[in-house]
Amino acid sequence: MTRELAGHRFQPGRDRDIEDALSGNDPKVLNEWAFYYFNTDQVEEAIECFLKISDIDAGFPAVHFNLGSAFLRVGLVPEALREFGLAAARDPGDPEIPYRTAISLNVMDRNDEAIEALGRAISLKADYADAHLLRGSILASPSMAFSATTCAK
Repeated sequence: MTRELAGHRFQPGRDRDIEDALSGNDPKVLNEWAFYYFNTDQVEEAIECFLKISDIDAGFPAVHFNLGSAFLRVGLVPEALREFGLAAARDPGDPEIPYRTAISLNVMDRNDEAIEALGRAISLKADYADAHLLRGSILASPSMAFSATTCAK
């Protein structure tokens, strides 16, 4: 499958590789490579591209959110939380950031904090169905029931 990538015809696995992607210094081109890698489950390569973008231009739109999402996908949850924190500082009005933060916190069994993050996401977008669903799922989990019972005593 050939596609246009950053203005070049590209055949995955044939014409270019990660070294070619990382040899450039244009954040827009690197971002296209990063998304290509992320969407083809080559997440480690995507992380390398996102990290290079962050080194070149830490203010590049959504770089911290995208890096956090990539870290989360490979199970590097503390790193994901750090990047989501940087993303939230840059764009506090984006409901997707506290939602992804909540997913990360839930993975770490930090469910009280996950509920708080989901509350922020829902306050930013009241009809955020995924946030409502995750919140309900966490609240219905046995660990939350135990936590509520312990606090009530």
